[in-house]
Amino acid sequence: MSFLVAAIFGLLALFCVGLVLLGVPGTWAMLLGAVGIELFDGAWLAGADPTTFGWGLLALAAAFAAFGEGVDLVSGVLGARKAGASRAGIAAGFAGTVLGALAGTWWIPIPLVGSLIGALAGTFLGALGGEALVRSEPRDAVKPAVFATVGRLAGTAVKAGIGGAIWLVLVGAALVP
Repeated sequence: MSFLVAAIFGLLALFCVGLVLLGVPGTWAMLLGAVGIELFDGAWLAGADPTTFGWGLLALAAAFAAFGEGVDLVSGVLGARKAGASRAGIAAGFAGTVLGALAGTWWIPIPLVGSLIGALAGTFLGALGGEALVRSEPRDAVKPAVFATVGRLAGTAVKAGIGGAIWLVLVGAALVP
């Protein structure tokens, strides 16, 4: 691949990895870009084998991305369940994540930081509110809310780490002739 295309892909893909922290499917956006490059390799690669990544590598990267999504989903649920969260607490925690990320982006206009803080605060407040609705003692809602938040943070960290690993492999493949 030409160095210019590899460099542009690397920068845009790194931005996509950062989007994972916002709750945006950045790893999938990065893979979509890599598939686009693979489809049009012949436009800038000369030679007998116009391949940048290869379909096998892209399939493996997609499998790891799906694994990261699964870890993110399961870690939040397991964290909340471990603390005895109800369905209402889990659902409200998820809704709080989305609303908190949006609100955090507006209230704390620092890229990624505001969204991450908002998502975590929203997870906590949503789970706390959902649990308070179904529990006789409101103070019993705190533990599931904390565990839901820790689970969300752990899942996001794992998913971002997997996205970073995919980024390294794809950029490496793009730069190696």
